[in-house]
Amino acid sequence: MAQTGGLLAFDATGFRLAPIMARIPQADFYFEPQPGENLLYRAYLDRLGPEGAVVTITSQQADQLQAKTQILFALVGNGQQSQPNVDPGIFYRMMTELAAFEVPTPGRPVPLSQAGAASY
Repeated sequence: MAQTGGLLAFDATGFRLAPIMARIPQADFYFEPQPGENLLYRAYLDRLGPEGAVVTITSQQADQLQAKTQILFALVGNGQQSQPNVDPGIFYRMMTELAAFEVPTPGRPVPLSQAGAASY
């Protein structure tokens, strides 16, 4: 959940400021998922400022809310005017090669289009 929220905060800064998890003021877990169950993570950017970001992340198993957290990220870097710390195209290709964006569905995974990776 922290990685999902961190990716959202990193993207929101244009890859210029690195999010560092600073605090977890809320973490509610409603049940323990079983091996083989799929979890869907959703991250919402609640607040973004020059020094930090607040992100709420939910985890859902089928139609049930499995967990909800709020995470505060400190933003580290040379400011919004600096060059991106990471080339977004390289980052996207790396995440695609690691299958980080593939969402398994019952019976088969759904891979991203290779055309999307090439056009970034």
